[in-house]
Formats: sequence, structure tokens, C-alpha cells
Amino acid sequence: MERRYLIIVIAVLAVVAVAIGLRSAINPYKARQSALEADLAQIKPVEVKLQTQQANFARWKQAIGAKPTVWQELIPAPPAPPPPPPKPPNTKEKIAGLKVTRQGIGDKVRIMSKENPKGVFLGPGDSINGMKIKEVTKTAVIFSLQWNDQELTETVQRE
Repeated sequence: MERRYLIIVIAVLAVVAVAIGLRSAINPYKARQSALEADLAQIKPVEVKLQTQQANFARWKQAIGAKPTVWQELIPAPPAPPPPPPKPPNTKEKIAGLKVTRQGIGDKVRIMSKENPKGVFLGPGDSINGMKIKEVTKTAVIFSLQWNDQELTETVQRE
């Protein structure tokens, strides 16, 4: 049984090898290729002379440049961006050196600064370093600053 398979496989391989050999020996395209090569060998190149005209570029430039539509924008330029809004003042910087103590007389509290280390008693409505005292509570003092129709506030804890 195994011998039959071996004979069949050898026969199929032999048929394939013969087919490949015949295919390379009898190539129908070789005759067509040799005929085309013979036809191409007979063709002689022909020289074609074209008459060139000297272009008048200066006249073209003047004619095109004189048309106003050439220089018009196809799309109008976008409007300039609005200026950036002004930056608010740095309120933290204004109250940086202030120390609010728990000492107070009525609604006034003692506020010490670098310029006045002993401190001064100020209440709602008084100003220090450009900031106005808006409110005094038991634990903090709220400072405010009017800027561009806005009220900027900062809170300083009492010590």
C-alpha cells in the first residue's frame, strides 16, 4: 500500500516537472516578443523642430498688474483681536505685610504693618495700603477694593 502511494507521488512529480519543462521550452510569448523587437529595430527616430516665440513678459506683467481685482483679497482679513482685559490689582500683595490682632475697641481692631509696627486702630470704612476695611468679625477682617465696577475682597484672620 505504501509502495503505491510512493509510485503515485513520483508520477505526479514527474508530470509536474515535464509540464514546467514544456512551458519554458514552448513559450508562446517568445515569438511575440521577438516580433516586437524586430518592429522596434526598424523604427527610426524623427527629429521635430518647433518654432518658439519670444514671450513679452513685461507686457503681460503690466496688463495683469493693472487689473485691480488681482490685488483684492479673496477673503477679508479677520478683525484685530480685542485687547486683553486689564489685570486686576494683586490684593494679596497689598495686604501681605498686615497683621490683624484680636485687640479691639468697639468695631475697630488693631492692625500692624511694616511701616507701623506698633499698630493703629481701624474700623469699617477706613483704608490701609489702598484696601478698605469692609467688615470686622470676631475671627477675621475682610478688606475690599473697588476695581472696574467689581469689588475684590481679601480676608485676613485675626491673631
